[in-house]
Amino acid sequence: MECGLSLAVEYYSAALAVDSNHVRSLVGLAQVRSWQGRHHEAMRLSDRALAIESDNRDARQVPDPGPERQATDPRAHQ
Repeated sequence: MECGLSLAVEYYSAALAVDSNHVRSLVGLAQVRSWQGRHHEAMRLSDRALAIESDNRDARQVPDPGPERQATDPRAHQ
């Protein structure tokens, strides 16, 4: 599965290189990063997507880091 995730990262990153504000690519990359355990990056990407499109349901549903990681997550203290 990691090969599929790597390919997804490659495609989302290529799309964002063309349009850094492409919400679907930001959300897609955020979901992949979350699945990879890169929760801080996932949250940063979903925040970017929400800054562009505040009512985007998919961006709001990117899995959060869970209670064990929230203690070290800067977003949890806002």
